[in-house]
Amino acid sequence: MKKILLLAAICGAVFAQQTYELNVPNMNCGGCAKKIEDAAKGVKGVTAVSYDLKSKDVNITADNGVNVMDVVNAIQAKKYKVGIKE
Repeated sequence: MKKILLLAAICGAVFAQQTYELNVPNMNCGGCAKKIEDAAKGVKGVTAVSYDLKSKDVNITADNGVNVMDVVNAIQAKKYKVGIKE
């Protein structure tokens, strides 16, 4: 039983995810949001993207080990300004 619990704990740590909250001040429409979503999902390990056009916030869910700067750079490559919210 202890081995099963240990394995479950290890798997949970290995497959854990993290969430980043970004702000994209020049995301003005659904088309912008789609481009940003596609750019973020193009980063290996990003599993989900959600956004709020009113607040201009973008939430990124990614596998552990994904560097948030890789996501930021992918979005910036599409000519959007990106801030990381804390």
